[in-house]
Amino acid sequence: MEIPARRLEQGLDRNSHRTERFLPGTVVEVRHWEEIAATLDQNGTFESLPFMPEMLQYCGRRFTVSKRLERTCEETEGGMRRIRDTVFLEELRCKGLAHGGCQKGCRIFFKEAWLRRLDSRSASDIFLNDAGAKSSCTNDFDTATPSPTVTLSTLY
Repeated sequence: MEIPARRLEQGLDRNSHRTERFLPGTVVEVRHWEEIAATLDQNGTFESLPFMPEMLQYCGRRFTVSKRLERTCEETEGGMRRIRDTVFLEELRCKGLAHGGCQKGCRIFFKEAWLRRLDSRSASDIFLNDAGAKSSCTNDFDTATPSPTVTLSTLY
């Protein structure tokens, strides 16, 4: 499979990506859907972590990293799972709308490849991304996807 030049330039190919280590307190922006889709395999995952439909609303918005993850509980299999290049963003929790109305309120796992570090000038604008800020992603997953093989609507 040939990798489009755009993906290589952005360093977002799912097989050979570059990531930055984001520490707690780092201000980041969630990449646009087109960039994230370039990292996903045919199952909608990157390094076995799915990009879930409810995450789409955060594309283009700014957040602060609250925690790096190294391990997590694997509820379906039991035991612990090592997880790399993954962070939590402050105050983001799953609302369960894409999971049958689940009310557990899980923290949302973000791969660092799905995030972009903001410089200090951009970070000063973080308060512009309040709850009413409009996301730069579209809810029409199929038209927002650069690859016809990876769309959220076909994954879920």
